[in-house]
Amino acid sequence: MFKRFIMVILVAMLLVITGCASNIELTTSTIETTTTKDTPNIDYKLPTKKFILNSLISNNMMFQRDKPIRIFGEAEPHTIIIVKLYKEEDPTYIKEAYTLVPESGAWLIELESEPGSFDQYILEITDTIYKETIRNVVFGDLYLTGGQSNMALKLKYIIDNAKYMHNVNERNLRIFYQDDLSNSVNYPYEAQKDVVNGRWRVANSLANIEEASAIGYVFMYELYHHLKVQGKAIPIGIINSARGGSSIFSWLDRDVINNSTELVAYLDENRIARDEKGWNTKGTNNYNQVSALYNSKIAPLTNFHIKGVIWYQGESNATYYPNNYAIPTLIDSWSKAFNRDNELLPFLLIQLHPYDGTDPLLGPSERNYTYFNYALHRQAQFETVMREKYKKTTVIIPIYDVDLTWQVIPKYPNEAIYHPLTKAPIGVRTAKAIATLLYEDEVDYLPPIYKSHTFTATSITIEFDHYGDYLTTLDGKAYVTTVEVYSYNGKRSTIAGEIIEPNKIRISNVDTSLIEAISYSNFSRNEASNLANSLGIPAIPFKVNLR
Repeated sequence: MFKRFIMVILVAMLLVITGCASNIELTTSTIETTTTKDTPNIDYKLPTKKFILNSLISNNMMFQRDKPIRIFGEAEPHTIIIVKLYKEEDPTYIKEAYTLVPESGAWLIELESEPGSFDQYILEITDTIYKETIRNVVFGDLYLTGGQSNMALKLKYIIDNAKYMHNVNERNLRIFYQDDLSNSVNYPYEAQKDVVNGRWRVANSLANIEEASAIGYVFMYELYHHLKVQGKAIPIGIINSARGGSSIFSWLDRDVINNSTELVAYLDENRIARDEKGWNTKGTNNYNQVSALYNSKIAPLTNFHIKGVIWYQGESNATYYPNNYAIPTLIDSWSKAFNRDNELLPFLLIQLHPYDGTDPLLGPSERNYTYFNYALHRQAQFETVMREKYKKTTVIIPIYDVDLTWQVIPKYPNEAIYHPLTKAPIGVRTAKAIATLLYEDEVDYLPPIYKSHTFTATSITIEFDHYGDYLTTLDGKAYVTTVEVYSYNGKRSTIAGEIIEPNKIRISNVDTSLIEAISYSNFSRNEASNLANSLGIPAIPFKVNLR
């Protein structure tokens, strides 16, 4: 025992001398790290049981490139954890570090970053008695796919999946799966240490990909192959986390909510509990308690670095208020949780599809002037990205031009008009948007978005960004549909828009002294909207005050 103690002390001192010891300071309450850089004569004990790794640290995993490498888990207090990272084809390339496990038992070790590449790595973790070897480790760009049922909808169920499910052999794509708790079980009131049954899969077989988020997988596949054509390819991964029927409040940290005057006011006004009183008494809606999904599906992941978030949520709380506060809060709080600095995570906000409670395949909307929920939710997204803080990192993905077919044979288990089964175009559009946003693509794949407007006594001219070579209409019509003006007396009127310049449209023959606001595509069922850029990417719906 004494010899083993001396041996480990020597290893630890060597690591300190070579500057490899972990020396980080974390703000999270769930992980503590004890540095030993200045205390070479450390006192520790030998473990009586094996350490536990977070399920993210497992075979076939992907680390986010160009970010500090975090390895974390649980172990007996006062034991030592030593990690070693090396390339499979070059064992001389080694990074090492260690830490003493604090009283809480939660430990984290941080190594210097690695660039993205197709090299495979091996990660070894030991407490001097027990050892774990993690193989087939890669470094690339990792995206979290979040939201509710339209994001959770699996690849195997969508109409347009043949391209992605035939001859599957995408070894450079990785998927992290986690299981859902059932709706009515007891959900954790506090943040958990790990997700349920977390595991990595390589996209090299049908069995490994068919359960993935359809939008998430198509996004990952298309982004990888788009970058490959340009000579920029790196491994791409997704973390599956979406949950059908979920409210945005279930995805937010309780402490973050409690620090928002607006969100607290909304929850209290609607008698939505923020504390333990009545916790887990909601029956089949337990999963939608405040912070329930954050605690079980997001918080356990936040020691890990990610590249960005693909977010598709809102059906359960399709309103303007409080989403005009909740969406920015989501972006800010998740950025802080994953990055622990002031750097905002890139967020791609997929808009809600056209919906007003009626079947879109039976004809035009019957409720566009009585059902406003989806339009209001899109407006909250629009106002978020128009804020200077988010303009460079947050993108809206409009989808009102995507087919709305929701019935197929064999029947989709959750068949409903709010589950359109054409998802591939959404994943493709999201992949191309991120290529422009983060990978310096020469083509601007971002959707046209309102920039500014001017007006005279009888006309209004609206200018757009991201118009490509020119603005056009999706259906070939000579005018822009679903353009509206709102009078001070509350009346809204549809006015045909005219494309007058590559980046501008005009509304004519109006009395602007009577107009309070203007909009485009401001309907819950907005599939009739037709403005797009020269690449066929539809313009983002908006409503702005004229003055």
